[in-house]
Amino acid sequence: MSSKSKTRYLNTWRGKTITLMGFGLFGGGTEDAIFFIKNGVKKLIITDLKTKKELESSVRKVNQFLSTIEQSDRPMVEWVLGKHREKDFINTDLIIKNPGIPNNSIYLQIAKGHNVNVDTSIGIFFKLMNPKKLIGITGTKGKSTVSSLIYEIIKNKYSNSYITGTPGTSPLSFVDKKGWGVLELSSWRLEGVDRYKKSPHIAVITNIEQDHLNMHKSFEEYKKAKKIIFKYQNKDDYLILNKKLKTLAKRTFSKVHYFSGTRGSDTPAIGEVYAENVNAVLQVAKVLNINKREAINIIKKFKGLHDRMELVSTINKTKIYNDTTATNPFATLRALDRFKNKKVGLIIGGEDKNLDYTKLSNALKKLHFVTLLPGSASDKIYNTYNLKLTASVRSSLTGGRRRKTYNKKLTQVKTLHQALAKSIDSNPEVILFSPAAASFNMFKNEFDRGQKFKETVFEYKNSL
Repeated sequence: MSSKSKTRYLNTWRGKTITLMGFGLFGGGTEDAIFFIKNGVKKLIITDLKTKKELESSVRKVNQFLSTIEQSDRPMVEWVLGKHREKDFINTDLIIKNPGIPNNSIYLQIAKGHNVNVDTSIGIFFKLMNPKKLIGITGTKGKSTVSSLIYEIIKNKYSNSYITGTPGTSPLSFVDKKGWGVLELSSWRLEGVDRYKKSPHIAVITNIEQDHLNMHKSFEEYKKAKKIIFKYQNKDDYLILNKKLKTLAKRTFSKVHYFSGTRGSDTPAIGEVYAENVNAVLQVAKVLNINKREAINIIKKFKGLHDRMELVSTINKTKIYNDTTATNPFATLRALDRFKNKKVGLIIGGEDKNLDYTKLSNALKKLHFVTLLPGSASDKIYNTYNLKLTASVRSSLTGGRRRKTYNKKLTQVKTLHQALAKSIDSNPEVILFSPAAASFNMFKNEFDRGQKFKETVFEYKNSL
C-alpha cells in the first residue's frame, strides 16, 4: 500500500468508536491501544475479563500516554475490566480482538449479528504492509527462537529491519517501517491474516504437532491455520519447510527450501538451540544471500531466549533447567531427548488443551524421577500412565494379598517448592522443568510460571 493510501486508510478511524477486546498481560494490547489513540479515534473501549488489578501496569502505560495529549485532542477511553458487556460489541464501529480469543466467542457472535466489523492488529498490519518485505515464522515450537535468530542475522545487513509478533509487541507499532519485517505468527494470528489474502514473501514452518486443541476444533483445523502462512504465496516467494512436513509442499506455488533436525558438520552445536531451528535460520540466510559462515558466527553469539531450555542454576552438581514454554507433550519430549543419557528429574503438569499424552506418559517410565504439579493435564498423564499402583498379588503362602505398592518414580505435589525439593532428593543429574501443559490453573501465564520456578530455585539454594 502506498503512503497516500495508507494515510487515507488510517484516517478512516478518525471520530470512530473502537472496541479493543482482550487487553492482555504481555503489552501488545497496550501498543494496540496507543496506536488507535494516535490515529484519532473518538472513543476507545478496552475490555478484558482480567481485572484492573491484574492489568494494572498495562492500564498505567495507556493512561500515561493519554496524559501527554492535549485535553481537547484526547479521545475518550473507557475501561471495562473483569467482564464484557454486550453493548460494547453493538454500539461500536470496529472490534479489534486479541489473537487468543476464540472465534466462537458469544460476544463476537453478537457483533456479527449487528453487522459490526471484527478485525485483528495483525490483519490490519498485513493490509497496510508490503508482504514482499515480510518474513513470517510459524510452528508449534521454535517460533520465538527462529524469529529472534533471523532478526539477528539480517539486522546487520538491513539496518532498518524489525521484529514483531513476539510477546509484548504489536505489529501496528511498525506500520511506518519500510525494511524487512520478521514476524512470529501463531495459528490465531494467521487466522487474522487470512481475510486479507496475503502471505509473507519468506514463510518458515518449524514443525507442526498437536497443540491448542482447546481453541481449535481439531488437529486438522489447527494445521489449516498454520498453512495460511504460505496459502497466498506465488512462484516468486519462498517456503522454508521442515523435511517432516514435505506433504505440505504439494499445495504451494512458491520455491521450497527444506531443513532437517540433524546437525551438519558445518553447523556445530550452538548453546541450547535445537538443530532444526539453526538449520531453518540458515535456509533463510541462503535465500537472502547472507554468507553462511557470517550467519553461523552471529548465531554462535546468541544467548538463547529465557524460559526455553534455560540453565537456571546448579545444586549439588545437579543442573536445573527452566523450559516453561514447553506447553505441550511434543515440546517436553523434544527437551527430554536432549538428556537421554542422563538421570533426569522431570517436573511436569498443568492444564490440558485436549492433547494426547500417551507417548509422553510412556516416555516417563524410563526417567529417573517425575513430579506432577496439579492440573487437568496432570490427571490425564497420571491416568494414562496407570501410575496409581502396581499389581496387587495374592500370596501363595498366606492366601491373603500383598500390600499395594505404588510407583516409586513419580509423585504428585501441590507446589513448585515441593516439586523441586523432591526432585533434588532423588539425586538426579538434571532437573528439567518442562510442564507439557498450560499454566492458567496456578499462574498468570507460562512466563509467570517460569519466573516463579526460577525464584523457587534461588530460594531453595539460598536456604542450603
